[in-house]
Amino acid sequence: MSRPVRTIAVIVPTTGTRDLTDLREAIGRQTRPATEVIVVDDQARRGSAWARNRGIEQSSAELLAFLDDDCIPPPDWLASLAAAIDDYDAAVVGGTYDEMDQFLRERRNRQIYPDILLIDREGWVGAGGNIAYRREVLERLRAADGHYFNEGFRTSQDKELAWRVRMRGERMVFVPVRVRHTKRCSGWAYVIEQFGRGIGIAGLYCAARGSSRSVAPDRGLLWAGPGEPTVLAWLRIVVLKAIGPFDHRSFHTRSRFLLFWVGEKSQGLGFLWGLVWRPFARPSEGS
Repeated sequence: MSRPVRTIAVIVPTTGTRDLTDLREAIGRQTRPATEVIVVDDQARRGSAWARNRGIEQSSAELLAFLDDDCIPPPDWLASLAAAIDDYDAAVVGGTYDEMDQFLRERRNRQIYPDILLIDREGWVGAGGNIAYRREVLERLRAADGHYFNEGFRTSQDKELAWRVRMRGERMVFVPVRVRHTKRCSGWAYVIEQFGRGIGIAGLYCAARGSSRSVAPDRGLLWAGPGEPTVLAWLRIVVLKAIGPFDHRSFHTRSRFLLFWVGEKSQGLGFLWGLVWRPFARPSEGS
């Protein structure tokens, strides 16, 4: 059994476009104080994976907690993550978000996250803006794979890292602690973001094809069972991305549902583009 963590670093990647005053104050109010707070400036936009890796390299803490620069943690955030790490002898613990934007809130609520602490066997843990890793686990991953976060992934790098941890049989725990996500959603920006998310999903899919696929990298139809998705699963995916989704009742206004619907089309196109061009398989600039 691993010893209880004594030192905690909070690592925050930022592009310098946000005021971090509220975030810094929230970290300062933690009931379990951080030993280190490392803000990594990525004005060159080399990507969250690059910034998080630089933060890990700068830290000497035993537990590495990650926040995004648009997230505000509650006072018990670090205490909750550290307690779960110690109580469950876990490698990774993480939670989800409390969305301030109404569209993003309705979109996230479609997934029905757990409201209790549990050992994660389904892929709930992985969101890079609310997660903590034992350093020793990340060091083993770098020794085996050559990196912590894979800098070839511009999106989904958090899911990819969590998947590699899960494949090695490490214990992961979902903690029902939510960080406040202050991001505001605009229509065109969301559609572009979904295209990038589709590329990230393609990266996960290609990585899974190159492995035993005994452990799924995410939740969803692509990962519903061992081996390649069945013809029926592919058909359902095509219908959902090309025609659907059809759950307009998840959204309180027609405009929000329409934005979600268009975003799903953009994500599907990003997935196809990623399969063809595979930008996630190329070294990122500055890596």
